[in-house]
Amino acid sequence: MKHIYSNAIGTFVFDEKFNVIDKSLFKDVSRLSELEKLELISEEKKFLEKYSGADVIGFKEQIKAISDENTLNKLNPFFDKNKKAIRELVISQTKKSIRESVTDDLLIIQTIGSIDETTKIINMMYRRLNDWYSYHNPEFSAEDIEINRFCELILSKDKKNLLRELKVSDTMGKDLSKRDLSSIFLLAKEILELFKLIEKEEKYLTEMMSKICPNLLDLAGHVIGARLMKHAGSLKNLADVPSSTVQLYGAEKALFRHMRSGSKCPKHGLIIAHDFVAGAINKGKAARQLADKISLAVKVDVFGGKKDYGKFLLKKLIKNKGK
Repeated sequence: MKHIYSNAIGTFVFDEKFNVIDKSLFKDVSRLSELEKLELISEEKKFLEKYSGADVIGFKEQIKAISDENTLNKLNPFFDKNKKAIRELVISQTKKSIRESVTDDLLIIQTIGSIDETTKIINMMYRRLNDWYSYHNPEFSAEDIEINRFCELILSKDKKNLLRELKVSDTMGKDLSKRDLSSIFLLAKEILELFKLIEKEEKYLTEMMSKICPNLLDLAGHVIGARLMKHAGSLKNLADVPSSTVQLYGAEKALFRHMRSGSKCPKHGLIIAHDFVAGAINKGKAARQLADKISLAVKVDVFGGKKDYGKFLLKKLIKNKGK
């Protein structure tokens, strides 16, 4: 009875006493990925034809598994003799698999994560800046001004000019020294630098998404599309989930609260930020319609199709708005 066995080194044929009588060595570690599929590889098929009646050790989907403990134990001398070579090849294949696992959609997920975290940092720094600067010029309120604009104004105009524009002649603020103001202005400059960082990352994000998921980009935009991908874990996962899941991504807390206490079920999550949903009278219906189209767009991106399909879906969505 002959036994055929494949491992990291190659495919081997053993006789009844488990001595190697034939072999076919792999030229590189890429063949290991074939073994992971649990299918007969070309070398095993060749030896099965050459040695009639031989069995293949290890589970293979096409044939009966031959992996009883006694048979495997008889291979121990073979393993001991070649364990160093096997170990080196397995480590090499593992490193290769790790390299290949870093895909473009993972880079997109990291980028949107960086953008979101940087935005949180900006908001924290801005609250500190606003409180700090109010000691000097409390009349100049930042409530109705965008964060970056507020930073630009306090850096470009002194207190007198800002008060003159506000038509305020008497201020409650303390006149701080240049040294004190320099610390405040340094914080404002750092906030503006973070805005520049986000701008660069959003540009990179758009370029990456136009490369691997142009339809999702056209339909949902780079921020919402990337956040949906982040929640799903990958672009492939996003294509696999139903549209109802896409609709509620980002509303997990509200959904669990509904399941636990019977509170009102959420009708939308991340996609509420999309103009189509945000501007709709019936936001739940709009969210459902948008989620349906996003699911279609992602499937086209993953499984192949027209690159401008997302634009077509968006036009169709807007055309049927309110229906």
